[in-house]
Amino acid sequence: AAAFDDEDVRVLQSMANQVAVAIENAQRFSDETLLLEATSPIYRASRRLAQATTIGEVADSIIASVAETGADGCTVVEFEFSSPSVLPREPEALIYRGVWRRNREPEYQPGMRLSIAESPFPFHIVSTLWTVADVEQDAHLPERARQVFEETGARALVNIPLRARERVIGQVVVLRDTPGPFPDSALRLYDALSNQAAVALERGQLLEEAQRSAEQEQQTRQMVDRIHRAVEIEQALQTTAEELSQAMRVPHVAIQLSLKAPMNE
Repeated sequence: AAAFDDEDVRVLQSMANQVAVAIENAQRFSDETLLLEATSPIYRASRRLAQATTIGEVADSIIASVAETGADGCTVVEFEFSSPSVLPREPEALIYRGVWRRNREPEYQPGMRLSIAESPFPFHIVSTLWTVADVEQDAHLPERARQVFEETGARALVNIPLRARERVIGQVVVLRDTPGPFPDSALRLYDALSNQAAVALERGQLLEEAQRSAEQEQQTRQMVDRIHRAVEIEQALQTTAEELSQAMRVPHVAIQLSLKAPMNE
């Protein structure tokens, strides 16, 4: 009885979520087998994403597939949302998970985090796949985005939303240094990436969440074990303060004890 605490349940639920995503991914690949076999670029992209496990590997797989279409650049972005306890969950930040430029040094680096207000795109326009054949001439492109792309030498682009479970969890921006429409073959690949890459990204998120939970659980147990080994009150309090300082990454921890006896009601 009571063999599993809340932390155990959370870790097991995270593992179950990963299995569910894997099953959903397998079903999706099964339904699209004929199409994947007929179009080799899409098939290669799907295989790469199926083999990717971490978020970094997913981003690398997306960039490798985009590079085969003749693009000159690609940015893979993951959105960070507010706490699950706050509904509806709103995007708070964007994290660059992969950045590539063919002929120049990228302006951003993987791991960079920006507030959602700093994004060149308003969040409501990243939820659909759309193209810009000429950055300088397209009237629908937000002025802030136009300035960013002109400064970085991009003349045409494609926005690919990464949508999972009816929610946009990321964005891929494909860049080209010369203006003009994108080939139909490239657009078909980008459309396929919109769903498949989102599933792979979500799988990577679940894996990282499970790893963080396991690390936190291990750290907590080690901390409690060290406190239990203390034989004096002063030593126990000092150990507790040191462990909390390391775990919470704060420079100072104070513990106050009341010398008054508890009041009996």
